[in-house]
Amino acid sequence: RESSAGNRMLDAVRMETRSAGIHAVFSPVMDVNNNPDNPIICTRAFGDEPGVVEWFGSRYIKKLQKSRATRDRLDLFACAKHFPGHGDTDQDSHSVLPVIRADKQRLNRIELPPFREAVKSGVGMVMAAHLLVPALDPDKPTTFSKKIITALLREGMAFDGLIVSDALDMGALAGAYSPEEIAVRAVEAGIDILLHPRDARVTIEAVVSAVEQGRLTHARIRESVERVLSAKKRLGLFDEKRPEAAPINYEKHRRIAEE
Repeated sequence: RESSAGNRMLDAVRMETRSAGIHAVFSPVMDVNNNPDNPIICTRAFGDEPGVVEWFGSRYIKKLQKSRATRDRLDLFACAKHFPGHGDTDQDSHSVLPVIRADKQRLNRIELPPFREAVKSGVGMVMAAHLLVPALDPDKPTTFSKKIITALLREGMAFDGLIVSDALDMGALAGAYSPEEIAVRAVEAGIDILLHPRDARVTIEAVVSAVEQGRLTHARIRESVERVLSAKKRLGLFDEKRPEAAPINYEKHRRIAEE
């Protein structure tokens, strides 16, 4: 019964979201909530065991990204977050840069399996967390780390979708780096989409300047542009004829919410 109710809820979310013109949702949370003192993940997580998080997260992804009947088009992209796992910390990355002190063996047993399952489930986007994970990169926050973003996620997990940063105005980074440096370092690491910078124009100009100065290559920018265009194609945004949004039974959706 609970599985059926969850499926109906996700159908309602997908229908209402797409009808509003939204094409990506920053869900599901794939963090394992294994620290009771965590101030920010808490009830946003599916649970404190990797298997539980994998099970629910996989179903969220597949339901939200349900294919249309024709031409392999999706209504929505789901987003698995917060890679490589924001569960085992007692700090909030909105304010400071949390440190995940687990060793590689523990990360591979607890934090990383839900994200591997998300990739296997075909998730369209992965959000990188603002964390310091010394076992994966002792020097750089995840958002700036090519070892974590490119070597581990893009290459190691064979993820070919979009990698998006967490909000760039969060205290974890904004308290220590300029907006320009945050933007360029994130792109250097392999981030495709820079989410919620303090000033979008400053961010764009910083990336353009980094290309002009040779710090970022045209090829690196082209990689992300092609991924964004590919994502838009999968969502049917370039199709001449797009299916009309189905009429929404809001009363039915209210009853689902009350369940």
